[in-house]
Amino acid sequence: MHQAFAHTPGKPGLLCLHGRGTSALIFDIQLIRLQRVLSPLFNFILVDAPFESEPGPGVIPVFEECGPFYSWTPIGEHWPDGVMNERSLEVITKELEKQEAAGVEVVGVLSFSQGTRMASGLLHAQEKQEREHELVGKIKGDVSLKTNFKFGVFLMGGWPPLVPPPTDKETKRISIPSLHVVGAQDQWRDNGQRLKEEYFDQSKATLMELQVGHHLPVEGEETLMITEEILRLWNETRGSKN
Repeated sequence: MHQAFAHTPGKPGLLCLHGRGTSALIFDIQLIRLQRVLSPLFNFILVDAPFESEPGPGVIPVFEECGPFYSWTPIGEHWPDGVMNERSLEVITKELEKQEAAGVEVVGVLSFSQGTRMASGLLHAQEKQEREHELVGKIKGDVSLKTNFKFGVFLMGGWPPLVPPPTDKETKRISIPSLHVVGAQDQWRDNGQRLKEEYFDQSKATLMELQVGHHLPVEGEETLMITEEILRLWNETRGSKN
């Protein structure tokens, strides 16, 4: 896998989840501007989704030679809306275990497009798991996430969250601090705003609207705005026990 910046033991990690029809390699390239600023502080941990797919929006022609392309949900199969696929969860779980074994504490999740549905589902599951642990003194259910995400970053978000099974009708909002970046020219802008407004504690969620479409910002000023917010989230949460 292409890695623009080498991982350094001791630095905290950001789990990076790409959008539909792209890959860890492509997302690594798309994140190059953020990595230039933040790589002294964080390891960027990129992982491929498990299902091969057609190229996603905006991938062709720029990344035409960068296949294969992947999705977090099976292509051409019925899959319950709002439920995380078990193979997708397994891919992430194995990567987190690998990072833990390497001594990297994964403190945040940074996601784009379809990846934001995965990321929000992980935050939801983490808080649900913590509540159950407090209530009964042990982890219940079929899913045991070894996560301690302190914040989440959602770029051009999707909707609704993909929640690990088993699911229920629990509607408690996600209180882990978060940044939601939406594009004024993004045809799916409303999905990103809806993700924030319907699933997150509004006192802990920040909305940033940029004059861009459905892609990561390329202007230096926009990149700086995002990195400053990520640093704010990290500085405000680094001592927390989420």
